[in-house]
Amino acid sequence: ALGRRHARFGCRHLRPGRLDSGRGGSFSIAPPEPFTTERQYVGQTAVLETTFYTAGGRARVIDFFPVLDGINPIQPMREVLRIVEGCAGTTELQIQIQPRPDYGRLQASLQQRGRLGWAYTWHDEILLVRSDVDLLDQGGALEAILTVGKGERRYFSLAYTKSDPAV
Repeated sequence: ALGRRHARFGCRHLRPGRLDSGRGGSFSIAPPEPFTTERQYVGQTAVLETTFYTAGGRARVIDFFPVLDGINPIQPMREVLRIVEGCAGTTELQIQIQPRPDYGRLQASLQQRGRLGWAYTWHDEILLVRSDVDLLDQGGALEAILTVGKGERRYFSLAYTKSDPAV
């Protein structure tokens, strides 16, 4: 899962749960039932595909960082996109987004911003979460249960900025 890596979005790291399961943050997408996985990069790119196999179906999570083209200057400078795609049958997935800024020393403030999604803020930094999935605030973590069938897609975006306008 992308959130379990040591992802650096800016000057202060977002602490991954693998380093400290009690205080560490995460962005996990995984079936709640037993599953197996396969991971691969798409061709010669940095696009990662994780395929989950469950008793009821198969789903894929596609993770990537968009590359700035230099033409549109007002866009997130640091963004992770995650696409969930149903491949066969139906697959239930648990979603949990729980950032822990400054190596887990800070608790970010979470605000719902209507059509603009959710915002985690601390100091002069912001992490924007957007999705077509209804996420619920569960004590500072955003969570959802999602079922995808063959051909269905759902989208997640995390965009980070520090001391700049958030887009």
